[in-house]
Amino acid sequence: MKILKYLLFVVLISVVGGAVYLASLDGKYDVRRTCVINAPLSLTFNTVNEFKTWGEWGPWKEMDSTIVYSFPELTSGENGSYTWTGTSPKKGAMHNFSVTKNKEILQKIQMDDYEESTIYWNFEAVDGGTKVTWGMKGEMPFVVRWMAASMEEKIGPMYERGFELLEEYLQEKMGEHSVVFNDVVDYGGGFYVYLATSCTIIQIPEKMEEMMPKLHKYVREQQIVTSGNPFAMYHKWDEENKTTMFSVGIPVRERLKTDGTVLVGYQKPIKTAKFTAKGDYKFGTEAWEFAFKTLEEKGLKIPETAEPFEVYLTSPMTTENPADFVTEIYLPIE
Repeated sequence: MKILKYLLFVVLISVVGGAVYLASLDGKYDVRRTCVINAPLSLTFNTVNEFKTWGEWGPWKEMDSTIVYSFPELTSGENGSYTWTGTSPKKGAMHNFSVTKNKEILQKIQMDDYEESTIYWNFEAVDGGTKVTWGMKGEMPFVVRWMAASMEEKIGPMYERGFELLEEYLQEKMGEHSVVFNDVVDYGGGFYVYLATSCTIIQIPEKMEEMMPKLHKYVREQQIVTSGNPFAMYHKWDEENKTTMFSVGIPVRERLKTDGTVLVGYQKPIKTAKFTAKGDYKFGTEAWEFAFKTLEEKGLKIPETAEPFEVYLTSPMTTENPADFVTEIYLPIE
């Protein structure tokens, strides 16, 4: 009987001691990582905001190949959500409860029967891309408060790997590009305002970046009514000396008088072979080579006096994602 009382006393002391120990622990945890992602702010934000992309860049499949994702009708923005099943945890669910465009995403996550935790994302445009903070915070139940201290070791490296995979995914998406031959079309032509320059071929991007905003600013300040998308026209192209003469222009409704800093031109209606290129301008040479090769294959000839041009349907002035740049290439033909 004395032994039983002694054992009960020991158990009681252990329970009380354990409770005192747990009470001394802080069950709260807040694990975060910050990284500068080499991608535009809007693209980075929109990717994280869309749960359907998480299976592409999330680090979880490297840890559990059995994961299966399920998506409801709404998978982005406030109340967007998704669920998954796997080995450990066996099930999970996440939903957005607050979304501030290009700035912040707040989420709730629950795995198996554990307490719900808060996931938070912060986004900021910086030199070199987007500064992203990814964190997880919550509080462990009283009996497992000791687990809070291990959350840094468990979550931190996973978020670091997640950033690596997110940047790889974004770089791949930004590198998507294509070019197709549309048809032989009659291009209407018309009046346009423009700026012209001569330079080496390698200087074209630099000159374009300098001239196009200047032209847009002039049109805006003079309140000129435009009638089409901006374009670049190549007047001379010397492959041997690697030089060119080209102009950037914006179509207008009628002939205008300018102050001389910006000129006015007129393009006659012409027959052209039209191509549509999508993607970063660094793939421009590839697109033009495809266009010339296609003309050769189809037996179409370009007049020696021809001035090929490209029209920018979307550009850095309208979208941050290079994969969304859409350029129409027009090659005058006989």
